[in-house]
Amino acid sequence: METHPIAEKEGWKVEKDFPVWANNELYLTTIKGGYLLDGETPFEAYKRLARNAAKILKKPKIEEKFFNILWRGWLIPSTPVMVNLGTEKGLPISCFSGRIGDSMYEIYRKNLEMAILSKHGGGTSYDFSLVRPVGSPIKNGTLGNSDGIIPFIKSYDSTIIASKQGSTRRGAVAIYLNVEHKEYPEFLKIREPKGDINRQCHNVHQGAILSNSFMEKVLNKNGRERTLWINTLKERVKTGEPYLFFKDNANRNIPEHWKKHGLKIHHSNLCSEIMLPTDESHTLVCCLSSLNLYKYVEWKNTNTVFYAILFLDAVLQEFINKGKNIRGIEDAVRFAEKSRALGLGTLGWHSYLQSRMIPFISVKSEILTHNIFRNIQLESQKATRYLAKEYGESEWNIGTGRRNLTLMAMAPNRSSAKLAGGLSQGVEPVAANIYVDDDAKGMHIRKNPYLEKILIKSGYNLPEVWEKIANDKGSCLSLTSLSEEEKNVFRCFKEINQLELIKQASIRQKYIDQGQSINLSFHQNTPARFINKVHLEAWKIGLKSLYYYRSESILRADHKEISIPKNKGGDLLSRKNQYHQR
Repeated sequence: METHPIAEKEGWKVEKDFPVWANNELYLTTIKGGYLLDGETPFEAYKRLARNAAKILKKPKIEEKFFNILWRGWLIPSTPVMVNLGTEKGLPISCFSGRIGDSMYEIYRKNLEMAILSKHGGGTSYDFSLVRPVGSPIKNGTLGNSDGIIPFIKSYDSTIIASKQGSTRRGAVAIYLNVEHKEYPEFLKIREPKGDINRQCHNVHQGAILSNSFMEKVLNKNGRERTLWINTLKERVKTGEPYLFFKDNANRNIPEHWKKHGLKIHHSNLCSEIMLPTDESHTLVCCLSSLNLYKYVEWKNTNTVFYAILFLDAVLQEFINKGKNIRGIEDAVRFAEKSRALGLGTLGWHSYLQSRMIPFISVKSEILTHNIFRNIQLESQKATRYLAKEYGESEWNIGTGRRNLTLMAMAPNRSSAKLAGGLSQGVEPVAANIYVDDDAKGMHIRKNPYLEKILIKSGYNLPEVWEKIANDKGSCLSLTSLSEEEKNVFRCFKEINQLELIKQASIRQKYIDQGQSINLSFHQNTPARFINKVHLEAWKIGLKSLYYYRSESILRADHKEISIPKNKGGDLLSRKNQYHQR
């Protein structure tokens, strides 16, 4: 196999310095963009992860097991795990979220925590629902009245732009607020560039907390609740946010040992998939990495899930060990020790389906959803019981035979999908069959390799065919060279019925103890009535949250930006793209 020019420039050889499945531009560009130590090869990075995880568990013999699932691309580590595990750099955890108490001290204590966690590689979120609204008396009125939550959120907005981990990535925060909080209507507008600049917060993301009682009033078309709901949806259509967190769905099936310890889920995280308890003394920590579903056939009959859980528990222990020496994150360390919560996710779901010519919405995909996620659930449970026997139950799991409070969560995995060689993100559909990937390393044309394979076979892998797909914003539905079955397989995100998408998510949810990052994508001319119906159905069907609203493809295939080179032999794009294979 010919080595990709990017690897050649580094002096790397296929199967020696990096895996054969990674011999493509997207993987190599991504991993060189801040994921490796100075002078480190991908091989050495995977060895670093495996060696340190085995060392933490005090089981040197399983280093080979860890390395094997990483090297084969069966387990894709999250960014902080890949960058920081086994180093003196930041923390190997990417996910934190806290609840803010109603006092100046608590508000700024959590602000400091956010800055430190961001500096060490984490994404954060905070729930402001307990903070008193504008006009509320302070000290029974002896100190006047409160200016409300917006000025405090503004302070978080300023802090987050100053917080980042070296050159890896800037800090990020989502602010959650109960929709019934008095200031929610103004909160909805804080990201818009209008009004008092001191009350604009352009650097925070937003999440809305919705109870069953509120949603039932929406269904009954109660005036105030209905207005708040419609305004929330309007803002989602306009800006993509707020995320929606259905509080009672999240708490519906919490285990008895959670109740024994008074644990309750109040809000979600930056990516809306984490469902863990918080209070003023416990900031949630969830250790994330993802299984590669594109390679499911390779690992389904192995111990990959078992060792993935062991690997994540080791990563969590490194976080605890490092975190104890960092002032300001005591609440997060406390939570990690008591819960040992994990969030094993997946990526490459649509890549897996398309590579086998299975439509995203189909009987086959439904059966696979049941089988795959049931398998992951059962194997994860075996692993946590093993860990409990070997290392003991954590405080919040005493008497359960488990070490970890949770095991599974479906993160969005945009960066991890690139580290998997350019697969589809998380559990969501492919956004477009051709698009411009504009990142820090430049602009690159990306195309769907599975569709390309079909076009090559039929003799239609021609520049004018791809030009037409680009003109149609990544859609192939107007191609006369494809059968109806093929068109159905290669439907883009916004061409898939979003009601069916959330129904599939509800099937998956049965096997996931936490939640899922579920984006919704609609054509710009979608009727408001249908948009409302989909969002209401997500709550009714039991989903715990919704992530972004997309009115166009997430990676938009804009024909004005894509120029299809007409190379000899009818090849699409430049030489570099022949390496963009799995």
